[in-house]
Amino acid sequence: MFFQQLVNGLTLGSAYAVIAIGYTLVFGVLNIVNMAHGGIFMIGAYIGLLLVTEAGMNIFPALAGAMIGGAVLGYALELLALRPLRKHKATHLAPLISTIGVSTFLESVALMVWGPQTRSFPSAFGNELMDMGVFKISGIQIISLGTAVVLMVLLTVMLNRTKVGKAIRATSENAETAGLLGINTGRIITLTVMLASALGAAAGVLIGLSFNAIEP
Repeated sequence: MFFQQLVNGLTLGSAYAVIAIGYTLVFGVLNIVNMAHGGIFMIGAYIGLLLVTEAGMNIFPALAGAMIGGAVLGYALELLALRPLRKHKATHLAPLISTIGVSTFLESVALMVWGPQTRSFPSAFGNELMDMGVFKISGIQIISLGTAVVLMVLLTVMLNRTKVGKAIRATSENAETAGLLGINTGRIITLTVMLASALGAAAGVLIGLSFNAIEP
């Protein structure tokens, strides 16, 4: 029982960790809590579901498509809801309220487009349990855990080994000083929001797979 619960906790917790990373990226750079992150997480799940059911894609291309869709939403969020407030040097409360509005908007759009009913991925997506002796694990859990670990490793490498990652960290430490050092902080902020949103959308697909239930 212990090993079974350990496996269940790791597989589900890894997907939640991907959501949390998206939150902390935006908070670290902009010092705001992005309340629209949950809405992007939801839309990402729907994009993944549509690519699987309507376009007939495998789960991995669908996951990539959801991440692209999340990045586009992140760009729109930064362009329309965050950048104008940043230019006017608004207080931290204004972006918080703005992202709450975006989250409400996304939820309303999802209700209009897909309705309130619960949707699920096709049953062929690895629902069968594999007996490993001390615990059982499904193909969906393996996909979820493996994908989450890969995303976290890639993000860690990017932040620590690439120029873009170092620019994100510098902007997070002090945006004004980073700008004086030649970093285009505006572009870095946009990239960070897009990256966080892509991770949120990927987590939406992983959670949707884990619970096999997607709803606004």
